Amino acid sequence: MKGVIFSTSFFILIFVVFFNLSHYIHFEHNRTMINNNFKKGLLESAETIKDENVTMDNVLELIKDNTAAVLPRDYDYEYRLLGFYDDPLLLRVQIDCKSKVSNYDFVLEETIIESELNLDEEDKQ
Repeated sequence: MKGVIFSTSFFILIFVVFFNLSHYIHFEHNRTMINNNFKKGLLESAETIKDENVTMDNVLELIKDNTAAVLPRDYDYEYRLLGFYDDPLLLRVQIDCKSKVSNYDFVLEETIIESELNLDEEDKQ
């Protein structure tokens, strides 16, 4: 009888550990995917801001437009412009991500400076 109880308890423990680990992997995958796509969208926005004369009022809308297409739709996003300077270009943005499906929420912050844009252009050539 003791063996049945121990083996059942061990089976339940293994199941709970596997379940929690799979949730952690899912969360980390989504966070990494959103972070990478957010960086790409922010770099595209920085290129546009650098090429065109975009005012501080329009910067956040431009960032939202460039990043909305590449971010997953099952999250709600709240953007905050933490810093902006046009010459040399400095752009600091924070995004709050809240899942519509589960209770995941996290905050990502990115900073883009003009020298990073110049390095990316040199790598492309």
